[in-house]
Amino acid sequence: MDYFVVLTPDYDHFWQIELLIESFKLLKMQDDLVIGFIGNTAPSSAINLLQHKRKFTFVDQKYPNKIVGIAAALEKRLLSNTFILLHTDMVIVDTFPDTNCNILFHPHPMPKDIKIDLPKDLNWIGFNGVVKFESVPIKFFQQVALETESLSSHGSNWPIALTAWNLITYKHRDILSLITTHLESNLSSTTLQPIIHYRNGLPPHFSKKTHGMQLTGHPYNALLQTNPNLNTDHMRKVIESYKKAPA
Repeated sequence: MDYFVVLTPDYDHFWQIELLIESFKLLKMQDDLVIGFIGNTAPSSAINLLQHKRKFTFVDQKYPNKIVGIAAALEKRLLSNTFILLHTDMVIVDTFPDTNCNILFHPHPMPKDIKIDLPKDLNWIGFNGVVKFESVPIKFFQQVALETESLSSHGSNWPIALTAWNLITYKHRDILSLITTHLESNLSSTTLQPIIHYRNGLPPHFSKKTHGMQLTGHPYNALLQTNPNLNTDHMRKVIESYKKAPA
């Protein structure tokens, strides 16, 4: 089983990918992580990224990058038939349990600003969190890309890609098996899950957006300054491991 993440070339994503890779290294699972990198230039400070073996580059397109990246990785046979979709603002805590379904996902609520009428019996899937895909054909992801392009005719600034994911899954509901389970925790959670997703930060101490930081010259320092629970404690371990690693 592989893990897959798309990386766009900006400062926030670079420091985030360093921690994601480090969390895999702590579990000796770095060779299970596949990185789809938009562009081919990384700063010299991104040591983990530069040394990471399983990465490839692809060209940014008008479709959502995660969908394009998955399709590219599958077409190039760089990704196994079973893989877990991650985001750069995550770290891995533990391995995932075995399941027997096509799509395993962490529940996330439906956004409020959907600009189209959805099928009344559509059950919203939290594609904006951790998702495990097993034996899902590449045509599925290609159709998501096409649906995203079609939905863009309704304007921008709404969750087009998430809606496309859900509509294509709905169309395949008779042949795809789906399971909802808790796969991720945030920095304020009191229990650990296999993935920590720190997209909401830990107000007021830490925000994943560097321009929103209140106590810091660097996001790692902010994460080290407060430690109220098991999730922040694990983040500290990842950062301390990263800081100790030879350059």
